[in-house]
Amino acid sequence: MNVNAAIRDCKSGKNREENMNGLIQKFQPIIHKYARKLYSLEYEDAVQELIIALIKAVDTIEEYENEGRSINYLIKGIMLRFYELQRKSIVEYECRVHSEQIDENVLLDQEDSYAWVETKVELERFKEKSSFIEQCVIEGMILGMSDAELAEVLHVSRQYINRKRKAIIKSLKERYKSRM
Repeated sequence: MNVNAAIRDCKSGKNREENMNGLIQKFQPIIHKYARKLYSLEYEDAVQELIIALIKAVDTIEEYENEGRSINYLIKGIMLRFYELQRKSIVEYECRVHSEQIDENVLLDQEDSYAWVETKVELERFKEKSSFIEQCVIEGMILGMSDAELAEVLHVSRQYINRKRKAIIKSLKERYKSRM
């Protein structure tokens, strides 16, 4: 099977499904190789994610004369999606571990005060409606972690954490004002 011809036919719409299935079959070994390495996802889900990455790479590729360049481009598309999924799973794992540590290290003297319990319940409600990163930032706020420490744990920039923290505080203030 000529990869360049299959890509050209996929882009032009001729037998797109047949050519795409041929490309997927040709790249099955590399898809399965990287799917096995994604421990955070189920194997079938990882395979589907990487197949979607291959389809996107086929849709965005420029036409090359050299078949090797085309193959390299498609492999690179699969690998980039693999790295993205792997990075995401590492962040989720570290935040989950960090969250479990927070639960174990609850400050008992602060739990006794009614205001602290009320604040904690409010933060838990707010966390349920927040994104994953925002949940981690809220946990960090409760622990008193700095922006730099949170950024290091979550593998994002300090400025991004600072922006998220300010947005969370602003929305909490708005929620508090609307209650009064």
